[in-house]
Amino acid sequence: MIAGAPLTCLLLNETNGPVAHDFTTNANNGDYQLEGVTDSGALSNMAGPAVASNDVAVVFSGAEVTNGSWTSNTLDLVVEPPGLGSSSNYSMECWIFPTLPYASRLINGYFISRGGNGDYDAVGVRGSVGSPIVEGALFFFDNYSGNRICGTTVLPLDAWSYVVMVRSNTSVSLYLDGQLEASGTDSVPPYGSPIALCRHNRVKCLRYPI
Repeated sequence: MIAGAPLTCLLLNETNGPVAHDFTTNANNGDYQLEGVTDSGALSNMAGPAVASNDVAVVFSGAEVTNGSWTSNTLDLVVEPPGLGSSSNYSMECWIFPTLPYASRLINGYFISRGGNGDYDAVGVRGSVGSPIVEGALFFFDNYSGNRICGTTVLPLDAWSYVVMVRSNTSVSLYLDGQLEASGTDSVPPYGSPIALCRHNRVKCLRYPI
């Protein structure tokens, strides 16, 4: 991963906030946030995907909607690599560990996104909504155009999966555990650089270490 010269590489193995440390020399650290406010407290951890010697991962507790209100105490992370700017050629990759039964929510969770203010790319796991419905499959969503690109492979619950999203201008591809899962074309949103883990706009996912 480091050999590919990423703008930032966050191991997310911290035990306390607020800083998620960048493993590259770019110093593009992330900021742990609780309900949108920088969180300096203790973080929950679990066993990681066994790809590093310090094999732990932060547990993200995401939000749900109940009678139109969002649950409290939701942890997410935001990083703003200055080298990304408004480029429409980029990739995002992460390990995820889904725990919530896929049929229990309309959208099981979004775990990584880029942009804000209504114009963003997001990658998530499908729940019980959509046509055709493939509960537990990956999907890409562009809120600017409303476009979706959906996979068909159901991710295992309570297990680690490796996910990559690649955008090359209007071409978008999703990879699952090193294999192409879905691809398609999409217009380019007028977004900026902020990247959020376990959040897109105000939708957050439930317990996705990344």
